[in-house]
Amino acid sequence: MQLAALQSRQDATDFIADYQLGDRVQVYQTRRNNANWYMVLLGDYASVTDARRAELTLADNVRALQPFVKSFSQIHREINRADGQ
Repeated sequence: MQLAALQSRQDATDFIADYQLGDRVQVYQTRRNNANWYMVLLGDYASVTDARRAELTLADNVRALQPFVKSFSQIHREINRADGQ
């Protein structure tokens, strides 16, 4: 479940601290429009349904971010874009 897309690693670090997400999230880098982006992900779910169910249990401030579910194949494509820069 993607919580944020930010343009610097520091912004991602600040975001994680601001929302008190600690070690519950993962961050990966991709490239879009010739710029680096840092995606903040929460969780590893067996299905879209499981991810959407988990979204309902998030703190209100995190749920207000309107997280969206991404497949691992999409995440890997995005990581490969950064690796091929």
